[in-house]
Formats: sequence, structure tokens, C-alpha cells
Amino acid sequence: MVDISEDKLLQWLNSQSSCSVAYISFGSQIFLTEEQSKALASGLEASGQPFIWAIKVSPKLEPRTSDTTDLLLRKYLPEDQHFNSKLAIKLGFGIQIFQHRNGIPDKQRVKDGVTLVLSKQEGNEMKRAAKKLKKMARQAVEFGGSSNINLHDFASEMYQLHRTRTAAVRGESSKLSYCWINTS
Repeated sequence: MVDISEDKLLQWLNSQSSCSVAYISFGSQIFLTEEQSKALASGLEASGQPFIWAIKVSPKLEPRTSDTTDLLLRKYLPEDQHFNSKLAIKLGFGIQIFQHRNGIPDKQRVKDGVTLVLSKQEGNEMKRAAKKLKKMARQAVEFGGSSNINLHDFASEMYQLHRTRTAAVRGESSKLSYCWINTS
């Protein structure tokens, strides 16, 4: 494991070809076992491709608390972001290396997956799909985009509900007006 400063990381990234570095991260709730980490590292190194792996340190919890936390995570969180990985595959910008939270990634599968994404024609197709989705997501949050409109509508409804309830408590008329000011 190498822990480097942000400046050195950016310097290294800028020295790499465009779209040539794999970024590996498992989110904020998943902690790999030592065996999973070693297997994944072995496959990443075997690929010969440059990569950045965001590794978080497992919280230092007392065994009893750790067991309770693990049980809660297993109860309420889906298996290893299974739905998200299936969606990424369906939308054409992802691959699945292993399926289950307790699964151990196969070195050859990791190697082949990283190589496919970074240096094969299928990888270029995945990059195009990801760029298309990025553009669509950006448009959705811009002024007039679907997410922007939905957020605006939600905030307006909540504001109206608050005003109506406040007026009812005061015994005022429920016919109140409201105004949304867009600061975008």
C-alpha cells in the first residue's frame, strides 16, 4: 500500500495517457477482507495497467460493536452493491469481477477485466457509454433538466406544505401563495 500526497498523485496522473488509469473504490460501507484485498491486488498487478485504488482503513471497533455493525450492514445493505453492478453492465459501462460480498476475486478475471476496460475495443465502447451517461446526468441537473425540475417541484411542495400547516396552526386561511427563487 502506498499513501501519497494529492500533489504527487496529480503529477503522476498528468503523466499518464488519457483514459489509461483504472480507479478502484468500493464505496463507504464495504470493507474487503485481507484475502479479498490480496486477490484483487494480485490481479491488478498482473494486468500491467496503471491503477489507483482508494483503500479506506476499517474502523477500529470493539469486537462486540464490530459484530453488531457487520450484522446491521448485512441486514440492510444489498450484497456488494449487486444492483449497481448489474445496472453498470446493462448500461454498457461496467464489468463484474465477483458477485458476492464474501467472494474472492479470481486473479485472472481481475487481470482480464482491467485489460479489457483499459486497452481493448470493448473498453472503448464502455468509455463512450460512460461519457454519454455523464452528459445525460449533467443535463439532468442543469437549469430546466429533469432532476433540477423535480428538485424544484419537491422544494416548492414542501414549502407550500409548511406554509399551509403554519397557517392552520395560526388559524389563518389556507389560501397562501408562495414563490420559488432559482439561484442557479
